[in-house]
Amino acid sequence: MEQFREAIIRNSYILGEGAEGIYSDITIAIKNSNKSNLTFGENIELKNSEVLKKIEMQFQNKWIDEYHNKGIFFEIKILNIGIDKSGRKYAIENSVNGVMHEALTKIGILTPQIFGL
Repeated sequence: MEQFREAIIRNSYILGEGAEGIYSDITIAIKNSNKSNLTFGENIELKNSEVLKKIEMQFQNKWIDEYHNKGIFFEIKILNIGIDKSGRKYAIENSVNGVMHEALTKIGILTPQIFGL
């Protein structure tokens, strides 16, 4: 039987600001699986449905679908998208990519190189 790894990751290392962006952190639960799946938890602080949809699409298109097409499957549950008390906003792509780079390595999946030389 295949052994699956599971991790909870909270990303607060965000690069760059984005006017349409999101808030300071994303917390996800991720685990290896026999299928690919993305769900939202019950207690998401952020209530802006337009921004939540953009976040969902970034997870789905950039990470879940791309890895699924390579035969690598994992499930993600977005536990929270926290609101930065200072009001700063951050680029959605940077926020999602940051949490995913950390999350995938925690469950033993190699991520693409962030910076090229």
